[in-house]
Amino acid sequence: QEKSQEQILLKDKLPERAKNMHRVYAYLTQTRCIDQDVVQDFVNQKMLYQDQRGNCVFVSYDNDIPVFGCLRGTNTYKRFLGDLPGCNYQKGFFINGKGSELIVTESVIDAMSIMSILKEKGLDYKNYSFLSLSGVDKNNALKFHLDHNKKFQSVLLALDNDSAGKKISKLIIKEFADRKDLC
Repeated sequence: QEKSQEQILLKDKLPERAKNMHRVYAYLTQTRCIDQDVVQDFVNQKMLYQDQRGNCVFVSYDNDIPVFGCLRGTNTYKRFLGDLPGCNYQKGFFINGKGSELIVTESVIDAMSIMSILKEKGLDYKNYSFLSLSGVDKNNALKFHLDHNKKFQSVLLALDNDSAGKKISKLIIKEFADRKDLC
């Protein structure tokens, strides 16, 4: 199986891991109130680690090859976030769950928050697939996953309730309104 240049670049650009994950765990569970089991699940699936600077490093895979990576700072007083060079924006940060519903968020932490809420309500968040767009201007990943994964029967847009989130929600609804395969 050939690896694209884009995938090789991302793998080569992943930040070096720190010796521990203290800052990431504290930030996600205490500051962002993400369920500990959700955080641990991301760690176990190698989708989350702490870099040498104490940032959260989120990594999404396609056939065990990193295709999307982003950083989120853990300092609550100084906001830092960004995508890693070599990200495949066509695929985005995608988590392929068991069910037929796709939940679209702006960030990975937004998806983790929804997972935490689902778990709190007694629902298995692994029954849902998640696509984090890494902002509102990178929504071509939604079309890719709907075209390449025919299991999705519905899409839940869980974008921010601000002007940018509302604007992209309207565009997405307009773009996919005529699809017969979605509810």
